[in-house]
Amino acid sequence: MALLLILFLFALLGVYVASEKNRAAVEGFALGCLLGPFGVIVEALLPTKTKRDLAGAMRADADDRIRELNELPLVYDEPQVTDDDVDRFITG
Repeated sequence: MALLLILFLFALLGVYVASEKNRAAVEGFALGCLLGPFGVIVEALLPTKTKRDLAGAMRADADDRIRELNELPLVYDEPQVTDDDVDRFITG
């Protein structure tokens, strides 16, 4: 039980270090929880992400989403029903 508490504390410390370096909190939590003090050290040694890096990542993500939306059809193409189809339906 004490080991889980210690790993959780290292995970929280990893979150703190990650947030100070503008990195994902999940990354810090995972490294701190899985590797303990070594994970916190690894997180501290990773490069700090600048606001330019973050903006570029958000822009690339937005561009990907726009590209996906542009690939969607704008209008649903319903199948055309002809008079022969109606006749077949009525006569069975």
